[in-house]
Amino acid sequence: MLIIFGIIAVVIIILVIVAVVLSNKNSGRTPTDEPTDNGGTTTSTDKVITYWGLWEPESVMAPIIADYEAQNPGIKIQYVRKSFAQYEQSVYFQLAEPASPDIVRIHNTWVGKLQDNLSPLPSNIMSSSTYASTFFPIAQKSFTGSDGNLYAIPWEVDGLALYYNKALFAEAGLTEPPKDWDEFTDYAKKLTKTEGGTITQAGAAIGSTNNIRHADEILGLLLLQNNAIITNNDKVDLTDTRFLPTIKFYTDFVKESKVWSDGFDDDLQMFFQGKVGMMFAPSWRVFDIILSNPNVDFALAPVPQIVGNTTPVYHADYWGDAVSKNSKNQTEAWKFVVYLSTPEVMKKLYSNSMTMDSRAFGEPYSRPDVASEISTAPYVGVIMTMAPSFDQLPLLDKTLLKEMLYPIVEKMLSSGSVDSQYLSTISETINQKLALY
Repeated sequence: MLIIFGIIAVVIIILVIVAVVLSNKNSGRTPTDEPTDNGGTTTSTDKVITYWGLWEPESVMAPIIADYEAQNPGIKIQYVRKSFAQYEQSVYFQLAEPASPDIVRIHNTWVGKLQDNLSPLPSNIMSSSTYASTFFPIAQKSFTGSDGNLYAIPWEVDGLALYYNKALFAEAGLTEPPKDWDEFTDYAKKLTKTEGGTITQAGAAIGSTNNIRHADEILGLLLLQNNAIITNNDKVDLTDTRFLPTIKFYTDFVKESKVWSDGFDDDLQMFFQGKVGMMFAPSWRVFDIILSNPNVDFALAPVPQIVGNTTPVYHADYWGDAVSKNSKNQTEAWKFVVYLSTPEVMKKLYSNSMTMDSRAFGEPYSRPDVASEISTAPYVGVIMTMAPSFDQLPLLDKTLLKEMLYPIVEKMLSSGSVDSQYLSTISETINQKLALY
């Protein structure tokens, strides 16, 4: 019996030792999607700011963070590069938790649904007048909440651009990109090739939703340019007489002009395979094309405008940094966000992206006072040209916009028309979801 008790005692001692060892081993968190050490040590008196990023790897951010920590003793920044998959849902739910990240990157259409869980930008850190004079006008429109407060600061800006294949243009005798939608339609027809009634080379990727990655943004652009009103009293209202003609203009590129087909592979694949003359996307799609086929000879241009419109309208698609309402260090978090948006840091981030992440360019600047420095740069210079006139649709985030517009486009493609009852049903569905915000 004593022998048995002795064995049990030894086993218990061994289990305790193993538990202690494992506890010590797991105390240093290094898995993917967890805060990573940016260098140096953290003391019990340090204020630790957790920052959720998306596009920049740690190699790009680490030197910026190290500089800031050196200038601000007692502040430690833990940068976490999150996966884009499910990121929107993660931000939405995590911001409501007491242990939320301090800083999150949010899309320019997300303020409406996230505002209740965000910290407003303190005026003593940056006033609204300073904000308005510092960034392109779209920033204030994107990140102002329903209460008039500002909820995010961008250190980049981006939007929809026209991509065109220079080799296919030359083959069709086209020497420059189209400036308006009439020219665009004409160019698309000239670039289209068919055999036996089947399109073998598409003129332009436009008109469908299932195989166009940025269809929501193209539709948003057209609605903005046509001044089609889609909201009324903070609700979706699709009764504006300009709404359905705008949708029809879009789908006619498939049904009437026949420069694209909803049976093709997606537009990005078609473009880097040299099978489509023009497509639309934000600047960051350049990286996908270069990676997939570096031999494609292409360029970017401002998106076409409506003939006769004297004021250009472009469509924004970009991100800003926001601070959680549940952050215990809101003031310190906002100070770091402001730091990221300073000209010197923007330039470092741009340079770091090229040298440390092998990108063709860094994030396009959100500030007019430094935009001229990259205004003639390949690809990104076009974004700087459009930035002063970027706009966005009100109320709806990207997810709801797709849920609203895509069924309407598909019905227009399949039946050629959309009745008012169908629009009313779509509006009611989207308004029910908006009410949850």
